[in-house]
Amino acid sequence: MFRDAVVLLTLTGVLLVVGFLLYLPFLLWFRHRRRRGKPVGEPLRYNGAGYMFVALYVAAIFGGLMAAKSAPGGWLGWCVRGDAGELRWAALVVVASGVVQMMARGAGIRFERGPLSDAAPPTLTFVERPDAGQGWTGERRIATILGVPFFMSVSAVTGGLLIACIAEASFVEAVAYSLSAIVLITVHELGHVAAARTQGLRVFSLHVSGGGGRMRGQLARDAGKAAVLYAGGLVAQAALLLVTLAVVWVTGVPRSPIGHSVYITFTVANLALAGINLVPGKGRNGIWTDGAILWGLLLHRVAGRPHPLAELYARWRVFPPETRLVSVEGLLPEGFRVGIELLADDATPPEFVFEVLGRHLALEPAAAVAAANEILRRGGRLFPLGDRDQAESVAAAITRDALAHGHPLVCRAAEMPAS
Repeated sequence: MFRDAVVLLTLTGVLLVVGFLLYLPFLLWFRHRRRRGKPVGEPLRYNGAGYMFVALYVAAIFGGLMAAKSAPGGWLGWCVRGDAGELRWAALVVVASGVVQMMARGAGIRFERGPLSDAAPPTLTFVERPDAGQGWTGERRIATILGVPFFMSVSAVTGGLLIACIAEASFVEAVAYSLSAIVLITVHELGHVAAARTQGLRVFSLHVSGGGGRMRGQLARDAGKAAVLYAGGLVAQAALLLVTLAVVWVTGVPRSPIGHSVYITFTVANLALAGINLVPGKGRNGIWTDGAILWGLLLHRVAGRPHPLAELYARWRVFPPETRLVSVEGLLPEGFRVGIELLADDATPPEFVFEVLGRHLALEPAAAVAAANEILRRGGRLFPLGDRDQAESVAAAITRDALAHGHPLVCRAAEMPAS
């Protein structure tokens, strides 16, 4: 027993050293970006519950390994057998801890100090070249699917690699798992796209990364439309599962490494992903799972509970198109005489607002991002200009751009009424 403890401590030290060496290039890269004023990931600041969770996480990894060594014939022994056994067990703990974190945050338990982006409205993220096809979280635009821009991050392969690690896959199988996992997530997001289209809602973009997928689109303020929208991904997964099972029923379970990997991903991993999506929780970024929204909508309809998206709707303010912002309290800039007014709506992509502010008002990127976020948050904004003619010209140019792209953005000249 003493010898096993020494081995475990030695292994822990080696893992810490290796982990630091693997993280060192990222640390240097983050420092380089900070010096250049570029955005980097926000560091975690754990509270007491967070440190307890991390301790349990580490204990689960090493405790599981020790238990498996002492009982190699059990389930834990099966998990850690082979050269990649320890890595496979760690992968299982990572998945389980992710689900626990989502459930805890959904129940209001925080692991970080400071405010979270709790159901915050979609905001623009500064990008170096918004016209270069770069996504909002560092992804790259790789295709247009059903008329929707499709962005993907290099980290999108991690889901398939995680499955491959658990399944003890070869290199070829790992590649197949990675590609089929991307297809699975994309099918889920396309289900949301199809649901949005059936409800007359606009879709702005699709995003796939290591953290899963996300569809950005128009808000569904009606409870019925929201239910259809958030159920669309799970319905698409169910359809993929049924199609896969029908093909297997006709042709038999595939024996080739690639075919078997696709089969496992579209069935077992599909069901696991559906189960995780049904967990009523949310991520650190404040985004709720589909299941949390659907359960909330069900309780809203059956038990009269508050609408699960009520806070989001309240924080993304939308005025009627005929609203004149000069008469709205709190939106009139000091000294405003004449200029233009832009009104927020649910159907215009935030990035389009960012683009027209830079193009027609000559705002620097950072200022355009701040102004676009203010429009989304407050429902609109007034921009002072030199005279009425300039205001009419700029408003007409922005309106032409919006109509050319099919966006209902309201922009018009505004002037203080004569006293």
